[in-house]
This record gives sequence, structure tokens and C-alpha cells, in this order.
Amino acid sequence: MPLPRRVKQPASIFMRFSGLLAPRLPMRAEARWTGEESAAFDLHLQEKLGIPSQLLMENAGQATARLTLQLLAKEQRPAAPLLILAGPGNNGGDALVCARALVGTTQREVVVWAPCGLPAPSSSAAGLARETARAAGAQIIDSPELPGKLRPAWVLDGLFGVGLCRPIEGAAA
Repeated sequence: MPLPRRVKQPASIFMRFSGLLAPRLPMRAEARWTGEESAAFDLHLQEKLGIPSQLLMENAGQATARLTLQLLAKEQRPAAPLLILAGPGNNGGDALVCARALVGTTQREVVVWAPCGLPAPSSSAAGLARETARAAGAQIIDSPELPGKLRPAWVLDGLFGVGLCRPIEGAAA
């Protein structure tokens, strides 16, 4: 898949998106991409620059966790849990990395809810994220039903990625 038109030269990609490659706050979102453009950029990072998908997932999840911690500093309910929605694909993997990072850096309960299922426990980056989040102590609920009385401070959405091209149905709707 060719690179998006807006991004023509590898040097400009690295310069413009260096915050995505080694995230730090505050991050700037300078472009809005379609799912196809985002997939092309991911492919470029992996195939042309040699960045493994596991590292991209780790960076996305860690950056989300850092931003969440900054926002939680202003939260009025300091004991309220965090609810992280995780899907069965790579976006769910990003969410699971975020959950693992938050378990180690906040006193709040971190609950991962996967109403559509979790990434398969395999050698994929998302499968590894599932296993490491569980090992770190994230409470993972792999069920269409969320247990009753959870009143989260924040809900982080990692159900679907930019490539979603179908109506949202079932428990995720």
C-alpha cells in the first residue's frame, strides 16, 4: 500500500511524527488520517523503517497511560476505578498495554472490559499485550456483560481501530 499523499518523504515522516515514535507529552496531533492512510503509515514504519508492531503498540499504550495519568490528577473522585474497553485486535492490544502501565502507576483499580473478546493468546503483539496486562494485575473481564456497580472515573476506548468499516453491533453498540 503506498504512503498517503500528505506524507511523501521518509525524512518528513520521521520529523513530523517523531512524537509517535518516541511518545512524550504533550503530543501534537497535526493530521487527521483515514483508516487507509493510517494503515499505510503503520506499514511504512514496520517495513521501511523496521519498527516492530510490538514496539508501536507499546508506544501507543504507554503514551495513552501517561496522558490518562495527567488527566486523572484533576479527577475529583480519586478512588474511582478506570475502565478500559479492549477489542480483539491491535487497538485492543494498545488498550491492554495502557492497562498494564496504569496498574503499575496508579492506586486506582484498573478494569479491562472486552465485550467483543480479547486478542488471541498467541505470538502476536496484541496477544502478548493480553498476557502481560493479566500478569501485571489488570482485572480483565472477557464477557458481553459488564458487572453491575462499576462507577469508573474514566473510560478509555480501545475497542476498534481506524480500520473499522462496518456498523458497531452487539455488546459494543
